[in-house]
Amino acid sequence: MRRRLVVVGGGVVGGSVAVATVLERPFADASDGLWYKSRGHEIPVGSGWRVVDRRSRVEEWLGTPNAATALGLAAARAVVVPLVSLAGHAALRFQNELRVDTDDDAYDYFVRSVRRRDGRGLLTVSNHTSVLDDPFLLGAILPLPLSLDPARARWAACSQEVCFSRGAIVSAFFGAGKTLPIKRGGGVDQPALATLADKLARGQWVHMFPEGHVYQGSTVGRGRGSHANERSDAARAKFGSLKRGTAKLIAHAPTPLLVVPFVHAGMDAFMPYDSTGRCESKLWKSDKKVSVAFGRPIDFQDLISDHERKYGPLRRYGHGRTWPHSTDTDAELYTRILARVERALVDLQQHQHLIETGRHIPRR
Repeated sequence: MRRRLVVVGGGVVGGSVAVATVLERPFADASDGLWYKSRGHEIPVGSGWRVVDRRSRVEEWLGTPNAATALGLAAARAVVVPLVSLAGHAALRFQNELRVDTDDDAYDYFVRSVRRRDGRGLLTVSNHTSVLDDPFLLGAILPLPLSLDPARARWAACSQEVCFSRGAIVSAFFGAGKTLPIKRGGGVDQPALATLADKLARGQWVHMFPEGHVYQGSTVGRGRGSHANERSDAARAKFGSLKRGTAKLIAHAPTPLLVVPFVHAGMDAFMPYDSTGRCESKLWKSDKKVSVAFGRPIDFQDLISDHERKYGPLRRYGHGRTWPHSTDTDAELYTRILARVERALVDLQQHQHLIETGRHIPRR
């Protein structure tokens, strides 16, 4: 009898957590009839296997998300985040070889920044060479005990046509894993970025891929073959190779963010693409080498101060403020910020290459 009560009770609790997680799931933005639109390429709603996720009549009857469903989501997050982190550690540290450069204090600074609770937002930026950079690599680069803590886990964005177009259950899973939908081609004023900005304003960790796409190439933002950056050489010369959403998060932060760059190599062999730009298989490879190098925090205060002297105070986000609409003058600042981010990532790639070739001299 006792065992039956335990089973029934566990089923009720598990079912309640599942329902709460579905009710609290993030929703993609397909209000304009498109999943994605950028420079002449678009994915319309109703194409292929993608489905628009909306609240069902049953969900409407159950009510809107509240304190009870938030508690259920927290319980689901306490399961999903550790499981995915464990999978990342197993795949990258046991099936493959993961090496993190710890020759200087850059990596230690990153770990301390994840652990700390001083109210200052942490924004990490990196290159993007496979669909498993997040969550596998972002979990595996942390010490195991820290990676199992849902409260310390990063918030991330995933292209909505990839992660949030497969129905309520899949959307709920990604939401429980602290991943939010973002609309490629949706611009820097889209609500998804405002949600990430709110996390930063609350002192949490957000990771961004400034390239905005998987590029399996040797240089940040360039790519090669079918993975080449869609921007022309002239456009890259004017705007750079990175997307402006990252710069907006930095420029309008209520307090200066901790912006920590890192680069990695080998993830394109761990989860390779074929010539059509699709994953070769649904499973990752084994016996590959993946390396990660961290850089010191990037400071942007000189750029922001110079901009404010010229154009006046920037509007800030967070703490009840409205998500600021970006202007043409703001875009000038974004370009300068992204140039500094790109330079830091390219320098790190060169630093990492020296490590791989045995010509590395530890930084002082």
